[in-house]
Amino acid sequence: MNLRQESHALSCLFRIRNIGRKDRRSSKGAQRMRCSMERKITVQGGGKIRVKPDLVELTLQIEGRDRKYETAARNAGDQIEKLSSALSGLGFGEKELKTTGFNVRTEYESVRDQNGEYREQFARYVCSHSLKLTFDFTPERLSETLSGIASSGAEPQLFISFTAKNPEKISSALLRAAAKNAREKARILAKASDAALGELVSIDYGFSDRAFYSNTRVEMQRDFGGAPMMAKAAFGASFAPEELELSDHAMFVWKLIPKNKEEQK
Repeated sequence: MNLRQESHALSCLFRIRNIGRKDRRSSKGAQRMRCSMERKITVQGGGKIRVKPDLVELTLQIEGRDRKYETAARNAGDQIEKLSSALSGLGFGEKELKTTGFNVRTEYESVRDQNGEYREQFARYVCSHSLKLTFDFTPERLSETLSGIASSGAEPQLFISFTAKNPEKISSALLRAAAKNAREKARILAKASDAALGELVSIDYGFSDRAFYSNTRVEMQRDFGGAPMMAKAAFGASFAPEELELSDHAMFVWKLIPKNKEEQK
């Protein structure tokens, strides 16, 4: 092979290699385009559930007041002892009444001085205890508990809330319902778009610290202690707090398979 023939052969080989590179680049570009054109569907799924309250939560505020701090503290402590004794008689354990807060504050009152001008003057110390008692809910158990508190000689301000025993189980049920709801909606939308639902790509869920409480709330003032029979009558066998209404949601992303590809499968 002479020099001209050898040069021509090398030139042909170079063109063939360049064509191969162009084909590979073209193939990669087409692949990227197919990926960018890949269809997806994003759906929000929601779960809702209604739950009957099976747990009652009593929050009690007990206060002792006096010009001397020691007397105010002793007054509050005496009320707690009376309350604990009454609850013990109803079958509650010693540690079931829990302290959730303690506060000491001072109160002032306006008095007129010898010049006829008003000024603030110390009146008393106030020792405040926040207590909580939780137990299984039945109207009868709630009624007898309130009656016992009213007869105890203590003077608490009382708040009643209704909740559920197993919030983790409820949360799991909500998420299952949300996932089922999202898949059903995604299938309907895919079918209406002449496609089928492909693989699940992602799930976006933002955890929320929800309150598992019924909308039924009851407040009883400190002077209810003189009416234990009224406390019984208010929560008779027909008393039924409102159900807990809970919801949760999450975002789901699926691939969409064109109908013709689905038929080929």
